Amino acid sequence: MPKFTKTSCSQCGREFGPGDEGFSHCHQHSHLDAAKPLARAAAERQATRMLKCECLDCGYIVRVTRKWIDAVGAPHCPRHGEMIVGGV
Repeated sequence: MPKFTKTSCSQCGREFGPGDEGFSHCHQHSHLDAAKPLARAAAERQATRMLKCECLDCGYIVRVTRKWIDAVGAPHCPRHGEMIVGGV
């Protein structure tokens, strides 16, 4: 019977099933990941959460999360004021 009901990797935080010991680094559990189909691994990849904001007058670009846009509004260009969200 395993010592622990669930184990995890200290580096990435990924949880694994029951076992006698966890993992300190991701390379220690890479052999378990190799069995995963490539399509599934690609589907798990997270897209960026940063939205592009651009000044239409000078092209100044900044990236910001939706959270900040909802909380305080679109960022401002240092020269021209409020920028548009999502680029041109």
